[in-house]
Amino acid sequence: VEGIAHISNPSAAIFLGDISSDSDDLMRHSSAVTYLALLMGMKLEGYIVRERRHVDPVRAKELANLGLGAMLHDIGMTQIADEAREHHEKTGDESDLQYREHTALGYQMVRGQVDPTAANVILHHHQRFDGAGWTGANYPVLEGKRIHIFSRITALADQFDRMRHPMGLPKQPTVWVLSALLAQPLADHFDPRVISALLTVTPPYPPGSIVKLSDGQHHGARR
Repeated sequence: VEGIAHISNPSAAIFLGDISSDSDDLMRHSSAVTYLALLMGMKLEGYIVRERRHVDPVRAKELANLGLGAMLHDIGMTQIADEAREHHEKTGDESDLQYREHTALGYQMVRGQVDPTAANVILHHHQRFDGAGWTGANYPVLEGKRIHIFSRITALADQFDRMRHPMGLPKQPTVWVLSALLAQPLADHFDPRVISALLTVTPPYPPGSIVKLSDGQHHGARR
């Protein structure tokens, strides 16, 4: 993980200390989101190059800033009031206005110190493809392909991991989370191409599992 920061911008490594010292859950979540975002990014190489058509193709497909933005996407959580953070940790409620400022606060922390594509992941990871979602005070809400592809990828990775590890509840089955993401209203919140990549890199059942189908037959789950 630290290698991502050094590759993209050596000075960005200092922010990793803020994440690791804040809470075990924030570090776990940030690491999981980074891993999943990079897996999806590798599957979406051609799509990323097309989405970044104003960038040289060799540079466009580089994923260091995707990984850096994903790792730091919740860095602003270290800046919000303790009561707002504790409320979110206990309830998972995202309607609190203080909590919602973590995107803008995180962006302001890193702006000018990391690549803009990584900084925008922090600001936009709660933006939604259909125009839902939010950013922070004084920042516009974007939709569709106006949201950078790295932010669209991280947004889905963030949603997936939070649904897998809901606040105050046991870890949820991958198959349930994927089913929920494919159903309304969540399906419209995310780029369809990014959802397809998630399905490719995240099997609904662990490899080697025995799955009982609705017709009573049993099949082994494969990667």
